[in-house]
Amino acid sequence: MTVGPRETTVSAIAERAGVERLTVYRHFPNEKGLFAACTAHYMSLHPPPDPRSWSGIHHPGDRLRRGLSETYVWFEENERRQASILRDIEALRARNLLPDRPPFEAPAVDVLAELNRALSTAQSWSTQVPPNATHGVKIA
Repeated sequence: MTVGPRETTVSAIAERAGVERLTVYRHFPNEKGLFAACTAHYMSLHPPPDPRSWSGIHHPGDRLRRGLSETYVWFEENERRQASILRDIEALRARNLLPDRPPFEAPAVDVLAELNRALSTAQSWSTQVPPNATHGVKIA
């Protein structure tokens, strides 16, 4: 993603794909469908961490550490995209380009829910987890 969803045009998409604008419109009759398809494609190439990969870790502190580590790596690798989405999200909502639950939201909610479960089940989390880690999970 080079300019973000707010600044992306059908003409730019067509040019980058090597097709005419009409071809893009035939496949995606509206921007909402185009945005959903682009988001789904990106997420298939860059899936967020799967909480199932750490949910089997018995010790809550170890589970939380693993989950946070994988989540931080994913956000670091996808920082530019996330920044442009966060920057543009209100403009996209105002233009009614987002579905009720955008495709990128559900995986994030699942990850945060599992991290929150690991945090809440830790017996003595204050000695197992850095205090700043708990702040990020509680805010999310």
